[in-house]
Amino acid sequence: MAINSKQRQRNILGKIRVLDLSRILAGPFCTQILSDQGAEVIKLESPDGDETRRWGPPFCNRKSAYFAGVNRNKKSIVLDLREKISLKVLHQLLSKSDVLIENFKFGDLKKFGISERVLKSKYPRLIHCQISGFGASSEFRSFPGYDAAIQAWSGLMSINGSVEATKVGVPIVDLVTGQNCAFAIMAALFEREFSGRGQKIETSLIENAFSILHPQASNYFFSKKAPARLGNTHPNIAPYDMFQTKKLGIYIACGNDRQFQILCRTIKAKNLGEDLRFQSNELRLKNRVALQKNLQKFIGQYEARPLALRLLKSGVPAGPALELPEALRQKQVLSLGVVQKGKDESFIMPPFQFSRYKRKKMTSSPELGAHSLSILETLDLSSLEVEKILLQQRRQKSER
Repeated sequence: MAINSKQRQRNILGKIRVLDLSRILAGPFCTQILSDQGAEVIKLESPDGDETRRWGPPFCNRKSAYFAGVNRNKKSIVLDLREKISLKVLHQLLSKSDVLIENFKFGDLKKFGISERVLKSKYPRLIHCQISGFGASSEFRSFPGYDAAIQAWSGLMSINGSVEATKVGVPIVDLVTGQNCAFAIMAALFEREFSGRGQKIETSLIENAFSILHPQASNYFFSKKAPARLGNTHPNIAPYDMFQTKKLGIYIACGNDRQFQILCRTIKAKNLGEDLRFQSNELRLKNRVALQKNLQKFIGQYEARPLALRLLKSGVPAGPALELPEALRQKQVLSLGVVQKGKDESFIMPPFQFSRYKRKKMTSSPELGAHSLSILETLDLSSLEVEKILLQQRRQKSER
């Protein structure tokens, strides 16, 4: 993977090829992160395609929004791994790839003759990232894992909501797993520069769920008390909560005593700033109910957005509870280029920028098998073999 300075000019990962055998969300989100930085990602799909292609509505040009949201910049090839010729193609792709990522159930890849021993001996420089629901050493190792179920198993759901256990509004476990996998792959690629050797990365959804349980897990380790559901309230800081203004909710996050005093002055609640019950964060936590009730009386007289701006300018973190369409239309969001609009699709852009690399222009998620021919033509296959694979693909497509 040694890359000279000229090769680095266009994209950071421009010389990296990723073979993506994953489906649903965690793996595809990981490979989208890599593709955003220029890696060539070949998404190998079965004749039925990734299940999320059909997760809708909404659809656009027969493509689901769910699939489009995590599969941009990729190439799609269709292979039926039950066929001998497809396995030949798979091995040739592996020989030309830097990274393999998959989320097959344990043992399923072995059915196709792709064992860890084979990968290690035939492709010693390959980084193999395997994602499972519950982990290789777990008694649940063979069970499927979907985000919401993992939120329940990990305790994440138990600390979310105010009355009953509630899942997070986005598939947070899958998303953080994808991000962590992208980081782990980059670390393994960096290490390969020194050792010249690939390695296997194992991770599971449930391990990633536990990794984001801060500060609830730390609180439990210290106090030995199970965390309670606090809704929008922070378990360690007060006031750090949602309040109702004239029309919208506003979230106010006071991280220290100085910010609390600024809040009191801003909402003209001098008496609360002087109240002995609220002079320190520890006291405010102890008297949280009274604090919330008294603050609400003052905050309810204001409009959310102007109050949030006044607080921000004074050094107190705060924000109006905007709905997504309004949040995306904000001037300060537009100035960051958060959204890139394409012909048929819009994209949320990567949340970071490099000083020496321009943001890549995103391309739409691929139609199923859209790049089969162009990929096959780069491999050591006869024209008859290429046509046989494409014929199988066309036949299976017509049968669906």
